[in-house]
Amino acid sequence: MNKSWFNYYKNHNSVALSNILLHWPYLLNMLLINHKKILEIGCGPADHSVFLSSVSPRTQISLLDYDKNIINSLRSRLSNKISKFYVCDITSKKNVDRLKFKKNEFDLIYSQGLMEHFDKKDFQTIIKNFLPYSKKVLISIPAENYPNRDFGNELLRNKKKLTEIMKTIKNIKFKIYKYFPDIGVRTKIIKIRKEKIGFFNAIYLILFGSLHYLIEVDRSN
Repeated sequence: MNKSWFNYYKNHNSVALSNILLHWPYLLNMLLINHKKILEIGCGPADHSVFLSSVSPRTQISLLDYDKNIINSLRSRLSNKISKFYVCDITSKKNVDRLKFKKNEFDLIYSQGLMEHFDKKDFQTIIKNFLPYSKKVLISIPAENYPNRDFGNELLRNKKKLTEIMKTIKNIKFKIYKYFPDIGVRTKIIKIRKEKIGFFNAIYLILFGSLHYLIEVDRSN
């Protein structure tokens, strides 16, 4: 990725309600369990963590991103809502270890719109790097039928490919399933127009189709 993520997000100053509604399946997943400490990795503008901090103010939420400019901007705006801020290359075990997290420090580590930017090896490495610090990891990513490449180098994978990646990671149990219902109507309309999908198939896509996967990872020891 040659462009700066900070520049991509620099005009993003408020939480978009549409973004919250789109990702309600995994946000609800987090809210239904009383997590005391949460870490979002590859947080970007951190819309979902800001939302979680508003509806669950007792939860200690920390943010981590590779781009120090993003973290500095978030720190200046969100220090009253977010517990801690970290800058780290999540593909480097050495860098993650330098953060000196305690074992099981977090009840949940999660990401949204992050893991599709990494190849198979880095995808596995990132999960392995953070497993010591939480027994549960939650990953939201666009599915193989997602119509856009929003920014960067998205690698859109189907469930079979995701399963192949996950099953080689030791000492975990995992589930992969699509959002349902997926209410991202705007993105579905983009797909319908781009692929010239017929009327009845378009209606089916809008009502029942899904453009996102949720991966639940539980450490087994």
